[in-house]
Amino acid sequence: MNTTDPRLKDLFAERSQRVHVVGDLAERAIARDRANRRREVTTAVAVGAVALAVAVPVGWNATRPDSVRPVPAVSTSGGLTSTEPAPSPSQSTSQSTTTDQPTDRPTSIPTITLSGAPAPATLAPSADPSGPAGDTAVAYVIDGELHDGLSRITLPDALARPAQVARLADRLVLLVTDDGVTVVDASGAVLTDLPGGRAVAVSSDRTHFILTGDTGDLTYHDARGRQLAQLPAATCKCGSDGGAPSAYQAAVGLVGTTAYAAKGYTGTTVAWDVETGATKDLPGQFRMVDSERAVAVVQIGGATGENPCYDLRDLATNARRWRVCGPVLMQSFSLDGQYVVGTGAVDGLRSSVTYPTVLVWRTTDGELLLESGDPTGPGPWSVSARAATGQDIAVQVGHEDGTRSLQRCTLEGRCEVIAPARPRWQSDIPEGDDPYILATN
Repeated sequence: MNTTDPRLKDLFAERSQRVHVVGDLAERAIARDRANRRREVTTAVAVGAVALAVAVPVGWNATRPDSVRPVPAVSTSGGLTSTEPAPSPSQSTSQSTTTDQPTDRPTSIPTITLSGAPAPATLAPSADPSGPAGDTAVAYVIDGELHDGLSRITLPDALARPAQVARLADRLVLLVTDDGVTVVDASGAVLTDLPGGRAVAVSSDRTHFILTGDTGDLTYHDARGRQLAQLPAATCKCGSDGGAPSAYQAAVGLVGTTAYAAKGYTGTTVAWDVETGATKDLPGQFRMVDSERAVAVVQIGGATGENPCYDLRDLATNARRWRVCGPVLMQSFSLDGQYVVGTGAVDGLRSSVTYPTVLVWRTTDGELLLESGDPTGPGPWSVSARAATGQDIAVQVGHEDGTRSLQRCTLEGRCEVIAPARPRWQSDIPEGDDPYILATN
């Protein structure tokens, strides 16, 4: 229980004296509040090769409209390109805040407008939640234990249900909870506590990570959690008036010595060289970065209710490779960077009457390949977490009895159980958390 919980409990006790309830209203409300805050932490994390939890699980049979969806329109005009390179130590000056603005010019790079046409393939989850467990390239936490292939790491009791988990070098584990960021070793012993940390991005070699915290600072750490550099929140200049309040909102990627983080809610992103301290503003809100391919998915617009657009941008040249627009949320790269995973969205919220809960795009051209679609068996099928891994996608699937299994599905939609069905955490709350917490790398 954190410091706000006793006040919540007192308030509910006072307001509910004349109300008959079943069970303890305060405890249930606090549990729901905890679940909401955990989802806020998870949603704020936008890192490459990530498996993120959907805020409100949506039944597959509720995500497709009754009518046939129209074929999407594809246009090839109005592309954004820029030949100005991304910041490098030799070109940037310390703490510079210039903005790279792409220029509108005709190009052959397509803009794909998603207007409702179904994807070529639809997921067909296994109806048997007790099917034989298989291997998975996705590491996950269940019952306070990290499963990483054949390896098992028992986590401290206080960290048994992290909002985010990532693997670090030397079998170290990074955990994000309501209270901050913690690094533990292979025995489960705590090495470093970083209170207040809430959004983390890990380098592809797992030797370093960046995080944003409650203070709005951006910090750079080695695998053991030791801080190596800091970009103070005051340098953001991203408040409503261009000054205070000022905070870096979400660490989204680390490529070599360049860290990327959203600049508050300005719709721009900072590129920070962690060795020289140089910074440069980039247009658009980076949602995730693929370190191996040095590309980023950048969200354009979508903050005022209109459908967002997403650019795949080359980090070396700032050139746009494709743009996809529509009622969707792009959330993560696959572990190998070949695919982008997302979900349907309405006004920025997950779940959509146009597109379903799971969507997979091809990174090379932005084409939609796979969706969750309608249920293929009995029960309220739902998908509440996913991670693309090579040619597979790992999906948590809801079953009639309220449990959820972890299934591996091919990009053609064929699925098999890889971890048996387990009860949801806080299962008496409709949007309770999933049993499996998938690692982000």
